[in-house]
Amino acid sequence: MLKHCLRRLTIISVAAFAAALTAACGGGSGSTTTPLPAQSVPTTPSGIPRYTGTLSLAFPTWGADVAPMLEAAIEPQDYIGVNVAQGDPALEQRVGSSHVFATGNNTDESSAAPYPQRSLQSVAQQCPSPGILTYNIEHWQFTPQAQQLDPAGAITQAMSEIASLPTCAGSASPKFLRGLAPDGIFNGSLSGAQQCSFSLTAPTAFYNETANGLSQGLPIGGTTWMDAEFANIDIYDIQVQILMNDSPSNLCYGTPQNWVSALQQIMTRARAANPNISIWAQISLRDETPETVAQAVELAQASAIRPNVYYVAYPRPDEEQLATPAPICPTPVPTPPPHSSSTCTYQTPQNLQNELYYLGRSTPGPSSP
Repeated sequence: MLKHCLRRLTIISVAAFAAALTAACGGGSGSTTTPLPAQSVPTTPSGIPRYTGTLSLAFPTWGADVAPMLEAAIEPQDYIGVNVAQGDPALEQRVGSSHVFATGNNTDESSAAPYPQRSLQSVAQQCPSPGILTYNIEHWQFTPQAQQLDPAGAITQAMSEIASLPTCAGSASPKFLRGLAPDGIFNGSLSGAQQCSFSLTAPTAFYNETANGLSQGLPIGGTTWMDAEFANIDIYDIQVQILMNDSPSNLCYGTPQNWVSALQQIMTRARAANPNISIWAQISLRDETPETVAQAVELAQASAIRPNVYYVAYPRPDEEQLATPAPICPTPVPTPPPHSSSTCTYQTPQNLQNELYYLGRSTPGPSSP
């Protein structure tokens, strides 16, 4: 599964924004967060700005506990996962079939066991067909190690495969838009004790099935996602939301500034390779509070280089083959964070409602999870 708002703010130059990020993200031990441009900003009872402009959001998750708020929140410019479309066909009518997306985790049907439905071929066979088919290459058991070790080659193969796959008979579009969603490690998020740091040139890692964990090292082919043929990619879904972590269970704390700084670097590189590419930026309630997400989106929208779509991740245990849900993180988040070995999450329906409220989509105001 994929791992894991916009107010009209004054646009600042890339150079000015980069300078602000340097000051805010480690430019010195006395660094402070650079404030957003001063304007009249509607705020919520919690003091977090509420976005009042037009956003494009992507919603991958459907369930009885979130259905009413999604039905109220989704707008025609948004995108929905195929399971959302299946859960409420009226929402597919609202956004159009070209705005329905699905993901596959590998390019080889035979290598997908015990989860063959995760291959691109299997996903493409769904009827009605989604308009967007995304290759979700990650450091986990669902992406074969050979593809992890040569990400550029795997991405090129996946984009070629998506272009050749037939859609379901009667689909509105004869072909899929081609999406790519590498995980944070492929993008440059560093694992281990430096979990919340980022580098485009950092060594990658691969999922070691024998050791049942990650092993650091350069890929065999010496390639990274940046070596892929970006002219063949229509949508690039950036999964670096770990960089804004504020869960007390993580090895480090991230910040909205860390996340936006990484977005700027990745978007600049991707759009230089393909000026027409659509950039999706993932935000999540796995390790981030709704308030942190709201602040991150505000900062991203204040920059000169912005994502086209914000992907609202709301992970579910059944989608990740987890036996039991992770415990809920304490709210408010303790300061300083008491890092621990356990995992916790902010994925409650109330937190999702609060997040949608900050993004200008839900009517009820913020309340406790």
